Amino acid sequence: MMVLFENFSAIRFPVTKSLSQQVSVWLLLYVIGCWMSFDHHPTLLIDVVVSAILLGAYAAAIYVNVLVFVPRLLRRHLHLIYWSTLAASMCVITLGALVLLRLSYSLLLENGGDFLGDFWENYCIDLVGMIVFVGGAAVVVRVMNTAGR
Repeated sequence: MMVLFENFSAIRFPVTKSLSQQVSVWLLLYVIGCWMSFDHHPTLLIDVVVSAILLGAYAAAIYVNVLVFVPRLLRRHLHLIYWSTLAASMCVITLGALVLLRLSYSLLLENGGDFLGDFWENYCIDLVGMIVFVGGAAVVVRVMNTAGR
């Protein structure tokens, strides 16, 4: 598995040259996220808040990975430390996001606890989303950097 990810240490950041391009991509992802998750939340307000919290958590994990972990760990070929740190940070960020989601439900709905479901089931679902976003971002960065050479 290490051989598969060996070349990630050659990734150059940032991929896009302007902040406006990055903001545009995040806004597009936010709109898509709200649209896709609307049926899973009891109100539009909760859908908007939950989508913002999750996308903010995913963005935080991506930028921490790109701006901190890759330059400090992966480029120095500290693969085990890199993967361990990335996994731990994604778990912690997902936990924080889930706590905020549950708090949002409680504040925005009279009987918010009725809609929440099992904590660990929601945690696993959100963590899978985190893994997809962070992995997807790594692939996009890799492709864009390769195409830009």
